[in-house]
Amino acid sequence: MKTYINSIISILFMGMLLFGVANANTADGETPSVESVCNNESGSAFGLCNAYCEAMDCHLDAPNASATACEKVGDKFAKVTGRTPPCEVSNGLICPCWDDKTIDELAELVEGDGLDNTFCINNINVTQVGNIISGVVVGSLVVNPGPLVCNVVINGVSVINEFFPAEDLDDCKNEVLSVAAQLNIPCTDSP
Repeated sequence: MKTYINSIISILFMGMLLFGVANANTADGETPSVESVCNNESGSAFGLCNAYCEAMDCHLDAPNASATACEKVGDKFAKVTGRTPPCEVSNGLICPCWDDKTIDELAELVEGDGLDNTFCINNINVTQVGNIISGVVVGSLVVNPGPLVCNVVINGVSVINEFFPAEDLDDCKNEVLSVAAQLNIPCTDSP
């Protein structure tokens, strides 16, 4: 009888343990496996970003780690990449779709091709800045409010195409418009 009760207790304990692991969340309520802020990183930068932004949620007011731990991982990320983790506000960028490096690449590309080929569209269907040559979009940042998708094209190749949370829509649109303003590209409501 004692063995039977011990078996039931063991099964219940394992069941609770598995249930807890399966439903574990971080401070922002999302498990690291479903977050995407680090998808543009690779190698050790990806691991450090994943730890800082997704597992420890160091960018939140109530992170899952001590301030010392967050600072150490953030410093290591900066040492490896030369920049702050993408989940931190950096140079005013707060849209989760891109980081400073992506914005800089696009700006170089757009400026390098000359402002004659640039465009900026801002209406209820799309907010987009970029350049187009012979009918081909060479580089652009796109925020589409319909399905809440952002897209980045660099050298004619879509390097980012992902969904983002509805609460980031205005921030993402404003960042696209800010890039247009920095590049002195006037925006219109139609192509």
